[in-house]
Amino acid sequence: MIQEQTLYRYLYETLVRKIKSGEFHQIRKLPSQKQLCKQYNVGITTVRRVMQLLQKEGYIQCESGQPAAVVYTASEMEYAAALIARKEEINDAFQGLGLLLPQLYREAVKYVRESDKATMRRAIDEIQEDMPTHLLYRQSNLFLTTLIQVFNNPLLMDLELDSENFLHVPYLPFAHHTDPFYRTPSHMKSWLSSVFDCIQNNQEELLYTKIASTYQHSSCRVIAYLEALEKQLDFVPAESEKSIRWFHIKDRSELYAHLAMRILRRIRKKEFSEQKYIPSIPRIMKEYGVMKETASRCIALLNSLGITRTLNKKGTIVLPDAPQMQSGRNNLNDPIIKQRILYCLDALQLLAVSLHCGIPFDMAEVKVFSRDLQDVLQNASFDKKYALIIQLSMDFIIQSVPTHSLKNIFLQLNDLLVWGYYLEPVDEAFYSDSKETQEAVQRLLNELEKETVENISAALQCVFLQIYRDIYHVILRLPYNFTPMPLLL
Repeated sequence: MIQEQTLYRYLYETLVRKIKSGEFHQIRKLPSQKQLCKQYNVGITTVRRVMQLLQKEGYIQCESGQPAAVVYTASEMEYAAALIARKEEINDAFQGLGLLLPQLYREAVKYVRESDKATMRRAIDEIQEDMPTHLLYRQSNLFLTTLIQVFNNPLLMDLELDSENFLHVPYLPFAHHTDPFYRTPSHMKSWLSSVFDCIQNNQEELLYTKIASTYQHSSCRVIAYLEALEKQLDFVPAESEKSIRWFHIKDRSELYAHLAMRILRRIRKKEFSEQKYIPSIPRIMKEYGVMKETASRCIALLNSLGITRTLNKKGTIVLPDAPQMQSGRNNLNDPIIKQRILYCLDALQLLAVSLHCGIPFDMAEVKVFSRDLQDVLQNASFDKKYALIIQLSMDFIIQSVPTHSLKNIFLQLNDLLVWGYYLEPVDEAFYSDSKETQEAVQRLLNELEKETVENISAALQCVFLQIYRDIYHVILRLPYNFTPMPLLL
């Protein structure tokens, strides 16, 4: 079964997790609604709905004009058990972020403006010697968020904010262990200053090393703290379910689109080549555990993208030719369709700056990927080539990533890439003769043959960078106004 985790449900489950883990057991208050909007990048209506449900379930008490009071109480050991139950997923997320975020910061240095540097400099200068820990981290977050903002990509902001929220582990004083997140103001100021110097001097590799080392050390401190806490329990808490995804694309990937992407992958792998029709709506409902409306919208989306066609009272077939959008159904000037295309562009940009992050590719998979990629280059038509290269690459990446957290990120990005199919029928004249993209793909093939993991990672990123640039310029040439566009790399 695949499930849709709405933004409302995501925020509710996140706050419940924090309450049960003891994050508010001393201060007994949640942040204000305005602060929650900023902290989780959500609207006030979503926050108010969540507050209402938390109050109904007995976790908080709300008073007009005041931050919600936390009324949930538990024993020290119950708080500890709830926190320890998350140990493995916290460790997994630290490992995933330790690969991904240093790479994103390294790429961001190339595009930092003077105004960004001024904001980062202020974040450092405002640190005072008597500043409490939570305000120190507010300054650190301001500094790093400013660096990420250069990409003008809402997905990257989701990633940055969600990583901060998920990886913050509350300190329980009865742990008899030092707070893993405690830093003196002078230490924080010194570290941020050293990172700022790297930015000023365009020392991308040194910055990468500093941030990667910080994530590694933070992970070790947090796990040591949780293990010390665990030793005080006289029972072993059950490991938490991985239903809460620590990176959540906020309402940008509807369930029916996620389902369509799964079926599309099966179509591209020729899973239905020996049968006349793809699975029916009742079959999809049973196979994926979804409602009829979701299955119907999934098929309607595939039809509208020109990938399939539903025959009256018979079934849905896969169209053999290039997609031809249904007349009147897919006007590229439609605001919803324009937004979906921008989501695809945002996902491509994130991939174009993140893939050189040290993914440990399996050599057996490298050989399969190399063979399939060569087949696409030799046999695919122009209009399908981009989509097939992207899909083969994403399958290869998702299969190779070493952590649940990274796999989760790339799976969600893969879902957003489905919106790129709206561009397949665009006239070939809108595409430039991208010699750079052809060269990037050839370089990738060469590195796959050499089987050098580090070079494969860099070559994959280069392919996505060139595809991103090609698609970006196609969108600019269309007679429509797509805004806001992410940064052109």
